[in-house]
Amino acid sequence: MVNISKYASYLERCSLQYRNKEFKDLGLSGNHHMFIFYISRNPGCNQDSLVSKLHINKSNIARSIKVLMDDGFIYREVDENDKRAYKLFPTPKALEILPEIRKRIRVFNEHVLVDLSEEEQELLDSVLYKVAINASQYVNQLYDGKEDEEWKQY
Repeated sequence: MVNISKYASYLERCSLQYRNKEFKDLGLSGNHHMFIFYISRNPGCNQDSLVSKLHINKSNIARSIKVLMDDGFIYREVDENDKRAYKLFPTPKALEILPEIRKRIRVFNEHVLVDLSEEEQELLDSVLYKVAINASQYVNQLYDGKEDEEWKQY
């Protein structure tokens, strides 16, 4: 049996360590980039969509959103259809650093994929994508009672 959790966890810890150091000068922690990515691609989204698409619990999302708002990366507006809910939007500051975030993530990816051929990298990408879809659908079935119709990478 393949030990996916072991290697995925190890890779994520190494990646987080890298992002924490590389994003510090941008004013971000290692996990905040995913919120900026998602909100930039989905302006006007709400916190519930972050919960369902990023598979992060509500309290962690609320804390991260507060930090990103306090630091000027995102802002929120009251949802006109539900006055208790908020829509989230990226600020110009967030949009400005997106290319630099992508560049630094690309550097990490290049280093960890250095020993893989182009064909192996494409196969790995395809297989990881399938595994991520399966994981998302399984977790949603277990805890939400529903399946993702479309899994989107942040």
